[in-house]
Formats: sequence, structure tokens, C-alpha cells
Amino acid sequence: MRLQGGKHTGQSLMATDGCPNVPGRLFVTDRCTKMQFLVDTGSELLRFPRSAVQQRRTRTTYQLSAANGTTINTYGYVNLELNLSLRRAYPWRFVVADVTKPIIGADFLQFYNLMVDIRNRRLIDNTTTLSTSGSDATSSSTISSVKILLGDTRYDKL
Repeated sequence: MRLQGGKHTGQSLMATDGCPNVPGRLFVTDRCTKMQFLVDTGSELLRFPRSAVQQRRTRTTYQLSAANGTTINTYGYVNLELNLSLRRAYPWRFVVADVTKPIIGADFLQFYNLMVDIRNRRLIDNTTTLSTSGSDATSSSTISSVKILLGDTRYDKL
């Protein structure tokens, strides 16, 4: 092998021109309620909008933190059974919170062995090998991931 010295005259790259505009969020729809759930692998738990719950709820002391640092109030729990068109039911306990859309988090995905395929806009059940189509959430860029606020320790402030 022989290397030549001097200035490299190869092709230059521009990051803004070479990247396709691929949406980074995915919604899946529950067949029974027709509600769209945001699939968010960055969220630590599932949450459900307080506005979608029929019964009046009082605020709890348990709070969540959005990715942008704002605090999200919670109002207890609601048990739901999702039908995501994958030939099995997905029961789960959702945190009722001040959010605009219901959100499926990483704990749910891991428990049910579900995989997110953003490129093909689908959710794959690795247990049954079935998949369900979703839609991108480009118009819902205001939805943030959620982290749990556990207390007032030095680690919570990081």
C-alpha cells in the first residue's frame, strides 16, 4: 500500500444536506378507545391525561418532571387494558397526570417485549412477532419525556 502526502481533495460533507428528515416520535392507537398513545422510550412510566378520566381526581403529592424541567402534577392511577392490534391485551396501571396525550413508556415496552421501529413507523411485539402500524408525531413536538421525582436529594438535583 502506498500513501500519498499532501492535501486531501476528496468529497466534502455537509451535515445539513445529508440527513433525511425522519420524525422521531411514534403514536399507536388503542382499538377500543381510538385514543392515540405516544410511544416514548425516554419516559420512565406510563401516564394518562387527567382530562380523559371521567371521575374527578384530587392532586397527589407525587410529582413528575418533564424533560424540559417543568413539574407535572399527578392524580392517582387508572387501570387500562390496551388493544394495540397485536392479538393480545396489554393491561397496565397508568399514572393520571396533567398531560395532553397518553404516553407509553419504557417500562411497558420492556415488560411486554415490544420494540419501536421509528423508520417504518410501527410497534413490534417480539413475543408474537406481530407488528402494528403507527403514525409519526411531528405536529406534537411539545410533548416531553417524563422522569420520576423521588425527593430532595443531591442526586435529584443533577
